[in-house]
Amino acid sequence: MKSREEFIEILHRQIDEWDKKIGLLQDQAKIVEGESRIELQNQINSLTQKRDDFVGKVKNAQQAGTEALEDIKAGLELASDVAQSSIESAFKRFMK
Repeated sequence: MKSREEFIEILHRQIDEWDKKIGLLQDQAKIVEGESRIELQNQINSLTQKRDDFVGKVKNAQQAGTEALEDIKAGLELASDVAQSSIESAFKRFMK
């Protein structure tokens, strides 16, 4: 089992990776036109919201006691998987 600090560090690295990918999608939104731009911007907004929600959960985890952290790990991992899947889906669709 990972220590509390290792677990939180992994989550922060994941957030940093998402920030880079969202940034690339934002760059792509400047290039595409018409309906694709609108769809991509909507996707970026959704991804940013998921990212922000996850950051809030990570902050709560950092403040939680050891036992509480164990209880919320599964929720954090699920939220991470959902956000990661959404970002990868957006990349496949818009980064050609």
